[in-house]
Amino acid sequence: MLITLLLHGAGFRESEPFHLYISDVFPDPANPSQARVLIHHPSHGGAPADWRDERGKSRKGNRAEYLAQQFGLVPRNELMDRRHAGWKGGTHDAAYYKQAYWFLPEYGKWFLQLWHRYLEQVARIDRGHPFAFINLSREPVGGVYTLNQYNKAHAAACERIGLTVGKALGTTPHGHRHAYGRRLRNADVDKSLIRRFMHHASEESQQVYTQATTHEAIAALETAAQRLRAQHAGPPTVLGRPQPASTTRGLARIGSGVAPRGNERVGWRLNALAAFFERYLVQQGLPLDPSVFLARSTVLPDFYRTTCPDSANGIQYNNNIHAFLHFVLLREFSEADDNGQPVVSPAFRNPVLRMSKSGLPRRDESVHSPLPYGYIDELRQMLAAGPNFCDWPWAQSALGVEIGQRGQGAPDWFEVTEGQIDRNDPDCVWRVRKVSPKYRGGQVLEMWSPVRWVALLVKLILPLRTFQRTTPLQQGVFRRSNPLSDGKDASTVLHINTNKTADIAKSGTEKGYVLPWSLGGPVHQDVFYWLEKLRNWQEKYNPVSRRAAWTELDGRHIKAKSEVQLAGYPDACFLFRFPEARDDERHLAMVDGSMDRAWFVLLEALELRLADLGETHRNGNPIRFLPPPE
Repeated sequence: MLITLLLHGAGFRESEPFHLYISDVFPDPANPSQARVLIHHPSHGGAPADWRDERGKSRKGNRAEYLAQQFGLVPRNELMDRRHAGWKGGTHDAAYYKQAYWFLPEYGKWFLQLWHRYLEQVARIDRGHPFAFINLSREPVGGVYTLNQYNKAHAAACERIGLTVGKALGTTPHGHRHAYGRRLRNADVDKSLIRRFMHHASEESQQVYTQATTHEAIAALETAAQRLRAQHAGPPTVLGRPQPASTTRGLARIGSGVAPRGNERVGWRLNALAAFFERYLVQQGLPLDPSVFLARSTVLPDFYRTTCPDSANGIQYNNNIHAFLHFVLLREFSEADDNGQPVVSPAFRNPVLRMSKSGLPRRDESVHSPLPYGYIDELRQMLAAGPNFCDWPWAQSALGVEIGQRGQGAPDWFEVTEGQIDRNDPDCVWRVRKVSPKYRGGQVLEMWSPVRWVALLVKLILPLRTFQRTTPLQQGVFRRSNPLSDGKDASTVLHINTNKTADIAKSGTEKGYVLPWSLGGPVHQDVFYWLEKLRNWQEKYNPVSRRAAWTELDGRHIKAKSEVQLAGYPDACFLFRFPEARDDERHLAMVDGSMDRAWFVLLEALELRLADLGETHRNGNPIRFLPPPE
């Protein structure tokens, strides 16, 4: 209930309450009957004021330092198991925290009342962490409450009161944030204030939250259509005959009856309809009665030029609306001919003409600035500083503290037992990390996972998209070229498991293509060497338990695909999979975006290296690969 109040009454994102500490909630000094809630950034937010060192003196620091030194933990947005909770960012009200702005104010009062009842239960339970929301009765009692648990509880609560759970219906947890934004809009709150209350980086970000729902838009359009019809005497006619009342129901009501279903391109069509109703009909002040809008005598502005972006997406919108209006013409303004086929009355026409994409400019090259090759090769050398994983010291400490130091853990280090360590293997990198005496007796044994770093190195060597590096069983990354077709002895080539549009008509085993690549050379450029090295490391320290069906992957791993598309891929053994993932997900591909932080840290290190060498632009400005901190 408390989490739902934060989402519905204060508009927080679904994952944000899971970063809340007990000390982040207190009565509002300006209104003691209402709760003041401050959700801090999981890493940069200030540590609790009651943090003390070994001598009892007050300590200051950020939350990443506090978690590491007091509990041996990392921020939840850096975890790869079920405890993970994301952090999207946005604006902060002060030094790395977001304040709850209750709307309506009653939500803040209810939250404080429930919070006091909740604290009475929490006070009786031991916790090995500072997070506010915990398991009160289920095992592990006192463990952190997870997003998955909340989603299940929320869905069950919706079903108990007779609601169908679905994102499009607004009955998932994220729907509360949309409801909060719409309440602010309906109350005529200024856009700049809505931006502040919802902690958006820009006013444009709030549009998706404050726009009318389909039902609200249809109701508004229907009301406008009724006003318009009242201005016209007599019913509309076709071929001189009065039309039934259904003809004048309005385009909005008709549109609500033809929403795409099943596996159709739902997003495209709904976006096109939204653009048609809101940016074209309403903003242009056009007739809402279809008998007026579609009449040949009605002069209308060009839909594509006034409403659609000048791109392939805009043409797709245009053609979706052409199809919709064609449906309206056949349904409302046609009669059957002698062969039973519908014929549209000559008094009406489709004002949106179908368009072709052939006239659009083709972009044959990337529009992004390339990184000079010399810097790319230097980044490779920074990563692969030697022939074994023990020779990668920079990567081992890039996301946390150096080996032998006390402090914050890192997502690429995972706990192991003594039996999992091979002290004679140069690819087995391990450490004993000192943590709070309250956790595991004050120290933990950890092993370093090179997975994300090898993935980053491969990305620096091969011109591939991230998704194209995951390779399935019997479609492995190593292949032998055909000597009969190549005219030379067999050599190793790379198999890339997807070629995007070229794979549309192919079955799973036929997808992808072969990429010839040179063998040997400097170790930091030898992609075959490091792919084989990682394969052997995974086999020894993170053996795959079973093949993974592509239908097991979700939005964390790949972009959204239909069940039909996923079923077209054979079951896979992924090379790039995380040993630090939870047990039931270690056979799945690495999470999308898991290299982002590693990439940014690597670029920042290159910036510092160039600065130390005195390398600058010709005007003396330092070379930057990352935007300056805000």
